[in-house]
Amino acid sequence: MTVLKKEKHRAIDQLNSLPDLLRWRAEQTGERAAYFRKTGDQWEPYTWNRLREIGYKIAHALIDSGLQPGDRVTLLSENRPEWVAAHIGVMMAGGITVPLYITNTPDNHRYILESSGATRAIVSNQKLLQGFIEPAQVALISNIIVFDAISAEMKVPGQGMAIDFLAQLPTPSSEEQAIVDGRTADITKSECACIIYTSGTSGNPSGVMLSHLNILTQCSALVPVLESLDTYEEGKERWLSFLPMSHSYEHMAGVFIPIAMDAEVYTLGTLDNLLSMIKEVQPTLMTAVPRLYETIRGRILQGLKARPARKQALFHRAIGIGVARIEGKSISLGDKLFDMTLARVVRKNVSKNFGGRLKAFVSGGAPLNYDVAKFFNAMGIRILQGYGQTESAPVISVNVPNRERNETVGPKLDGVEVKIAEDGEILTRSDCVMIGYWQDQEKTAKTIIDGWLYTGDIGVIEPDGFLMITDRKKDIIVNSGGDNIAPQRVEGILLLEPEIAQCLVFGDRKPHLTAAIWPDPDFVSEYCKQKGLSADAPETFWESSEFHAALHEAVKRANGTMNIIERVRKFILVDEAFSIENGMLTPSLKTRRIPILALYGEKLENLYS
Repeated sequence: MTVLKKEKHRAIDQLNSLPDLLRWRAEQTGERAAYFRKTGDQWEPYTWNRLREIGYKIAHALIDSGLQPGDRVTLLSENRPEWVAAHIGVMMAGGITVPLYITNTPDNHRYILESSGATRAIVSNQKLLQGFIEPAQVALISNIIVFDAISAEMKVPGQGMAIDFLAQLPTPSSEEQAIVDGRTADITKSECACIIYTSGTSGNPSGVMLSHLNILTQCSALVPVLESLDTYEEGKERWLSFLPMSHSYEHMAGVFIPIAMDAEVYTLGTLDNLLSMIKEVQPTLMTAVPRLYETIRGRILQGLKARPARKQALFHRAIGIGVARIEGKSISLGDKLFDMTLARVVRKNVSKNFGGRLKAFVSGGAPLNYDVAKFFNAMGIRILQGYGQTESAPVISVNVPNRERNETVGPKLDGVEVKIAEDGEILTRSDCVMIGYWQDQEKTAKTIIDGWLYTGDIGVIEPDGFLMITDRKKDIIVNSGGDNIAPQRVEGILLLEPEIAQCLVFGDRKPHLTAAIWPDPDFVSEYCKQKGLSADAPETFWESSEFHAALHEAVKRANGTMNIIERVRKFILVDEAFSIENGMLTPSLKTRRIPILALYGEKLENLYS
């Protein structure tokens, strides 16, 4: 992939550190509103200069508390402008940031605190602080900076821990700012900027050490991709940030790319009312994981069923013509003319659901089902699917505007090498590849060999250079007949059925596949309405043969699009939805196979008896 860089973004290549990136941005457009946080009914703006000033306050406070270069500082906060300022503020002081998920349990916090050896912490509010204090004491955290004031009644047990509030931190004098600047000036590109703990789908997380060079290289390669949008407007792009900034995907998309490209970012601290927030904010660019797109598609199709038959027909006609155009099929003159009408009466209305200004969705974190990608692109909602992982900071490849191939994750980024090993594993080498795993040389040596990062993903490089992901190396199911089956593909097809909200397929060393399924709440509600039942009393229908038969029809439809070895013969219903809270989803909404199988493996095994 070759995308020409604009002159101003070549300056990124000359920067030494991420604090330098924020300084450079503030010097360019310091008084422009950059990040926004909703308080009550109003969006409060934070300029680039304000973010840098907060960074100075935090850096000075950390240095004043005795922080030494290379010391680790944990950051526990929902998405908000202060997250960005604090993250870079730690680096301004010469420290290394260790972001934490707000969904972590105290045990999760304790593990990461002890693993990273963090000595100080930054926490956003009292609610998060309450679940953090005990692990912080065990880990001997000496200082905590809290964004929001806590109530006087809240007791902080133990000795030796100082609690400071952001509003009370003094503004550094020019001499004190010079001390901070001195720390920043000593940073070299190759040094560790942050340690991002990968949530993983099993076991304890590993700390991925990312350097300033890793992230600056990503900015230098990714900004020109977004600027190649034919409707791109300098300084006027608007992001909606709702995925956790502590995850490598949003860490790049919601934090550093907006700084590099001078974009506005509206931050959401919760996923509540996400769809209404999209309408309100009217973003031009937005990143999300495939599960969100699957959910939105399902809701659109479910809502369509209640519309008049004529409108349903128009909608499906728009999809049909749009898909034909995407796949390069011939379109009759009549369809071309009618498509102009469909663009006004169908696609424009769909666009309004996303605020009316959206130029592109970006999908990452997991493979996007091709049918989902086709659906949105056929409706005029562009999705640019990319691929990467935390260990590559994170992007390895991404589809380029006007050159999209929806069934792939696009060509490799400029400056990134990609090749396929003999067993099909994707390998990559570039300045984006991590330093290594924190205090785990053995795992690092197994993951990075001769500079090549072994991703654990299976894929192929198409003749035109586009990369296609087929599965995770370790997740491949080998049935009793010796056939290799990609569970993500099967699960992706099942999830296209409106009756199915979540699923996991099973069948390693078995004669056929089975599945654990969580039904879609809208389907359950409609089923109960038709049968005169209460959706709040699942015991009255959950195990009934009639309810199972309705879901069986959905599985049967999905099976009709799969080859014989991929078909799901039987299924069980799980007791609750997979969630971050019950440990069955990672914070980036990936399914965690091992915990789910630990709970439901016996029931799935029984389906074969």
